[in-house]
Amino acid sequence: MRKNFHSRLLLAVMALAVCLSLSCDPGLQSEETFSVETETIQVTDSPTGKLDPAWSPDGRMIAYSQYDPGSSLLKYSFATGQSELLLQEDDFYYDVKLSPDGGKIVYGSGVRKHLWVRSLRDGSDRLLTPEHEYVYGPIWSADGKWIAFNSQSTTSGLDLWIVPSAGGAARRLFSDEYIYAGYSFSPNGEKVALYSRRSGNYEIWTVDVGNGALQKLTAPPYEKRFPAWSPDGATIAYVGYDDSCSARASTIWLMPAGGGQARELATLEGHISELVWSPDGASLVADTGNLFLISAANGRATRLFALRTEGLSWFPDGQALLLTQRALNHAIYVVALDNRQARKISDRKIELAFHPVWLNASEVAFVRNGSQFWKVALSGGSAVPVAQDSTIGKRNPALSPDRSQIVFDNGYDDIYLQALAGGPPVNLTEHIDDRLGQPAWSPDGRQIVCSFYAGLKIFALVSGKLVERKIIPGFYFEPAWSPSPSFSSPIAFENAGHIYLTTLDDSEPKLATTAARQPAWSPDGRRLAYIRENDIFVTKIFADIK
Repeated sequence: MRKNFHSRLLLAVMALAVCLSLSCDPGLQSEETFSVETETIQVTDSPTGKLDPAWSPDGRMIAYSQYDPGSSLLKYSFATGQSELLLQEDDFYYDVKLSPDGGKIVYGSGVRKHLWVRSLRDGSDRLLTPEHEYVYGPIWSADGKWIAFNSQSTTSGLDLWIVPSAGGAARRLFSDEYIYAGYSFSPNGEKVALYSRRSGNYEIWTVDVGNGALQKLTAPPYEKRFPAWSPDGATIAYVGYDDSCSARASTIWLMPAGGGQARELATLEGHISELVWSPDGASLVADTGNLFLISAANGRATRLFALRTEGLSWFPDGQALLLTQRALNHAIYVVALDNRQARKISDRKIELAFHPVWLNASEVAFVRNGSQFWKVALSGGSAVPVAQDSTIGKRNPALSPDRSQIVFDNGYDDIYLQALAGGPPVNLTEHIDDRLGQPAWSPDGRQIVCSFYAGLKIFALVSGKLVERKIIPGFYFEPAWSPSPSFSSPIAFENAGHIYLTTLDDSEPKLATTAARQPAWSPDGRRLAYIRENDIFVTKIFADIK
């Protein structure tokens, strides 16, 4: 969809009004007058989030990232006024839990939303929570007839619900602003143990499935989370922290299921994020970023392997675990306890795809999983890697004017240069103490502008290193250098939620457009694309700067 707005503005008046009304940086208020022709086009119109607008070399299209649901790359054509899909990530699963009989899993879908139940016998999927999109932490009752889950509420934060695993209407059990995942059915299915800050401190509670009655089982001083009901119903294990915000160690406690004196079982280095009993009740598995098998009799802990998980389940025979890796690829593993080997049974073909960059008129590169450059053809097909290095984080890539190199930052620390012909990336700023990010090329490819904590820095690229030339002080970020040598090659940047323009010889930046971020210049330097709220706009930015 395309929406047009036409107006002529005197930007000195506009800049002063916006700065006064929005209390932006006083240093950006300018009395200079310059004429700006504004012809603004809204090129997208949907509630999903947009990021990283990037112009095609001929200025006829814009590639961009879109998220929620999932992550995808799209291209917008000025000729048709429509967006088309370039690349869509595969669905991924989170909070995967195996049914007590081992025949099904319940999981959350990263792209489709909701909870789903999948048969492991025939692979069929069934939507379980059509009325609940944003759901977390599903757990099965011991008999497999019920599934409890958290759902985001518009009125009270997070609510605890229960739904028949065979399908049917969900029923709310408990509403509390502070509930998180980490709850457990009693073996008879009559109660659910959970933790809540309902009384001011994180404590262990139970809620009656039939009538919603609450019972508090623990008391201060320390924080308690992740209750887990033993298979015989007699004991509840939980995790305690002396200081939950900065705990370097976690202690597992065992207490009678009806409350009472708890005994310390084991203390592990790190922050436990999940605790699950084995089917025979002889041991527990705890996740600290390392998986540990802990004897319920004597607290002896055996490290299985290193893997941060979300969704941890035992197979019914107690000989293996099903788990989902807590990482961008959300792979599903089966772990055999006899040899401690993890076998991957599900993965995603394409992970999170952001930061599109046009390599040429027919190919778009992007950052996959935050660490790899890949590319996809405009005509469609599979994505392929551009450079094999995945050891360095990759953010904010910018293609050189001669289209032979990509400059990028590794997460607002150092600036790297990657040759598209191959080879490892080169660190351009290992000799510089400042943390730098968001690099952008000058039109001639000889200089690079970066953001840092106190504004923008202009560097010359000399013999594989950046040499500082100028500082533009202020709270500025997301710089974009106009590719055209006309109009003194202005640099666009964001400040306080608005986009400003400056040149290397300007004393004061000038307001270009309000309520905007992520500026991106067209190849001719006459139009500026940017994000406003969740959509992409394009503005013919100026006739000249005076």
